[in-house]
Amino acid sequence: MSKKRYWILAIAVLAVAALCVASFALRTRDGEGTYDDLIANGGAESLNVEGLPQDWYTDAYIYQGYSSFDVADGRSGSALHIVNTSPNDARFAQ
Repeated sequence: MSKKRYWILAIAVLAVAALCVASFALRTRDGEGTYDDLIANGGAESLNVEGLPQDWYTDAYIYQGYSSFDVADGRSGSALHIVNTSPNDARFAQ
């Protein structure tokens, strides 16, 4: 590959990378400096009828009595709690 082609390719890659970063930053940043649109109900303030965060679901490797999920009010919002009584891959997810 000639030096000229190398530099053209390098500049094109850098330009595409810069556009990707700029579009991500402009699309997700709101006026308050937060990224609220990346995770729906990210603070878990809205709860569904089961008392779990709206727009979230629970998942675990073993469901039958090994994990419990709940939401508690913290100082700066809601706190998600997962308690495993034995080794288990339990989580809140979107």
